[in-house]
Amino acid sequence: MRAKKRDSRKAADAQAIREKKRPEFGLYAIGLAAALFVVIQAYGPALHGPFLFDDPYLPMNSAALRSAGLLSWINGVRPLLMLSYWSNYQLAGSETSQYHEWNVFLHFLNATMVYFILRKLLQLAEAPPMLALFGAGLFLLHPLQTEAVAYIAGRSEILSAFFFLAAFLLFLYRRTTAISWPAALGVLALFGGAMTTKENTVVLPGLLILTDYFWNPGYRFEGIRGNWRLYIPMALGGIVGAVGVFRILGRADSAGFQMKGIAWYEYLFTQFRVFFVYLRLFLFPVGQTIDYDFPLSRSLFDNGAIVGLAGILALLAAAVYFRRRFPLASYGFLAFAMILAPTSSVIPIRDPVAEHRVYLPMIGLLLVTLEFARRLKMG
Repeated sequence: MRAKKRDSRKAADAQAIREKKRPEFGLYAIGLAAALFVVIQAYGPALHGPFLFDDPYLPMNSAALRSAGLLSWINGVRPLLMLSYWSNYQLAGSETSQYHEWNVFLHFLNATMVYFILRKLLQLAEAPPMLALFGAGLFLLHPLQTEAVAYIAGRSEILSAFFFLAAFLLFLYRRTTAISWPAALGVLALFGGAMTTKENTVVLPGLLILTDYFWNPGYRFEGIRGNWRLYIPMALGGIVGAVGVFRILGRADSAGFQMKGIAWYEYLFTQFRVFFVYLRLFLFPVGQTIDYDFPLSRSLFDNGAIVGLAGILALLAAAVYFRRRFPLASYGFLAFAMILAPTSSVIPIRDPVAEHRVYLPMIGLLLVTLEFARRLKMG
């Protein structure tokens, strides 16, 4: 009799779990369908746009590569990115619509992952997880994302972010506090995918360490030590990757230390000001352009570079000082600065300002926004 009662109770519990999951699954399905519809409507005018700006330098527009095999396309520093272009070319040739459609769909997938990442971080901060919906919607439709999504060459930002966010998602939703070998290998594989799409994703290990410090268990280093299975291979891989990147930068003409017309320190001084351009565009996305006429700072005292440096240091100090009082905002700002660093530090790039560089770092600014949103008192 007791066994029957126990079995019936288990069956009732299982049924209750299934009934609880069904509405949630239905809501997710409706939400995803609505998000996909909205993003297609938002970027619909760009789906048939021509190749622009740097697009003519892509392999599908190279007479030599169009007739070459797959190995010729992917024989470079970004093989996964070139594989995606090769796939587009095999299916659509030089017709641009499919290239744009892939960009939009990848952006939709990234926004979906951003939702689950924000939801988990909100739970860790004991904040309402429903705020993640607002944050993901902002990521999906923010005007600052337009250049990365609507510009075919912006695929490098979107696809590298796809692997980066997938690795971060797997890290956050691991089943054990100390990461297991299968989960660590999964994160490492996705990190490799991100690095072979665009090199600025090299900061992923730093973001994971920052995450462990803030939330595992909280402002201590036990979680970092416990995840040695991940960090030791990541450090070794990161060193190898960094050496490769610096070798490439040593002979590149559009980025790197050999670029003519701008020294590394001049680029750094300029980025002290650019940092606040990106913050302003996130808060007030007006006056956007794909080609900024932005004067360089040849010295620390040129064009207000020293003011920008002071502002950045003040914000970083505030993020560290208030990390316990405003954990989401502090973590978010530090994450934003860290993810932005590869393109806004000492490595010169031909264009000092480019909106597509904020595509991935925006997740940090979303967390700052959600910190303020959860403290709003209505009525």
